[in-house]
Amino acid sequence: MIERIIIYILGYFFMVIGLTYLIIYLNFFTVNYQVSEYFSYVFHHLECLLFPLGLIMVILAIFIKKGGIRHD
Repeated sequence: MIERIIIYILGYFFMVIGLTYLIIYLNFFTVNYQVSEYFSYVFHHLECLLFPLGLIMVILAIFIKKGGIRHD
């Protein structure tokens, strides 16, 4: 149980950090970056990839139990 709580909290912090960088990098549009350039930049920087990693961790912490996926 404590492992799931730690994974959830760690995933939440990863999501916050990653989303913060994604929002900060939106300022590239003010210096005439194109959407394709923005996504290329975002996908090549580790701090932006923390958001999907954190999201996966949170989902796993919520829905995975010891015996497998929960079927309610």
